[in-house]
Amino acid sequence: MDLPTDREKFFPQNTELCTNSFRLFKEKLLESLFHTEVPGDSPEKIKWSHVYKTYQKFGIRASETTIWNVLLTPERIVQIQAEKKQSIGEKSSKMFEKEDFTEDVLRFLFQMTKSNKRRRKPVTTWKRDLCWAALTQKFIVGNACSFLNTLLILIVAIILITEGAFPIGEGIFDSSQLCKVVVGLYAFGCFWYFLSLLGEIWYPYIYGGLVVNLFFSIASSTFLVLFAHLVTPGYYEEHGCFECPTCTETGDALCFTYYSHIVSINHAYSEVNTCSCALKEELRISEPIIPYGKSEEYCGGDDCSCAIILSNSQENWIMDQEYYSCLYFSPKGQPLFVLFGYIKVLMTINIVVSLFSCLYLIMMCLGCGKKKKNICNCCGINFSDEQEEVSDLTQKSSAAQLVVITTTNL
Repeated sequence: MDLPTDREKFFPQNTELCTNSFRLFKEKLLESLFHTEVPGDSPEKIKWSHVYKTYQKFGIRASETTIWNVLLTPERIVQIQAEKKQSIGEKSSKMFEKEDFTEDVLRFLFQMTKSNKRRRKPVTTWKRDLCWAALTQKFIVGNACSFLNTLLILIVAIILITEGAFPIGEGIFDSSQLCKVVVGLYAFGCFWYFLSLLGEIWYPYIYGGLVVNLFFSIASSTFLVLFAHLVTPGYYEEHGCFECPTCTETGDALCFTYYSHIVSINHAYSEVNTCSCALKEELRISEPIIPYGKSEEYCGGDDCSCAIILSNSQENWIMDQEYYSCLYFSPKGQPLFVLFGYIKVLMTINIVVSLFSCLYLIMMCLGCGKKKKNICNCCGINFSDEQEEVSDLTQKSSAAQLVVITTTNL
């Protein structure tokens, strides 16, 4: 009798190994899916969230849509359509029994575990549909509007601090300190909203979002009132502050030409500031700033002291006049009031967005769309679907944590 060849041995042996591997996978998967703490007892039905989490633990790295489609049968499709029409709260279409995990389904999942083990490095390909899904789900549906709004406020506030010429003196509101508070607060808000766009693993979708949106709505309202009443030319006029004109507006000795960061070698853009001479001596922040070689033009000679400058200022100064306790720079020569105007517009938008978000989240926290309140529609929003989406997001967040865990060898 001839001995079997290597080919004749290979196929039966490996077929038996594959069969045993599949049998072990099937037993362990079903045991994990329908396992309870009570010995000898197992649930008759399990939720979709439990199914997907269990798949993740077994190293099945398919998308949620792919796994869902594998389990999707004509009966389940009809059931989903019926639940949508009747607005049923507890959706049985997302409940599964052992009979749903047929041999074909389990074999597909088994092959998915094998293919993921063979793949050494995942390859990500960005396509148009993926980019559009990221845009709609993460930015439009998520906290993108709040993120972009806080980012713009932060950028404008930073420009304001670096480029604006703030009023100085006593008896007036310190707008420079308020601007620094805005930078610090909205830098935190920008960071918070940016991280929330990356996923809700750590970011509470309902309660945390409600607190943050309510806080920024109140903060923006407070800042808007302060800016509208305390950072305007009218406010400084009421307090008797001196309005220092630009040197292009007047030929007077009391004027300014503001360049925050631009200094030319030929001094064509050098800064001019003789405004502080109008303040009381103890409030002056510096000596008059005169470009090199321009003392004759601005001071009438080599002496550029405040006494000489004031004596040469016929338009804005009268001899023996009392000194001012505060001053502000003309809006025509620097962007302070214009930038504050932009911040006011952005904060108004932020208030509106935050209020709508708060109203939406309050209704979610009150349980609209759940149990007895399952039929709840307001402003075109079906809160039953919204509650389900929040539940799915929570499940996805938990599943995302499992993706980074090393798969268990079967």
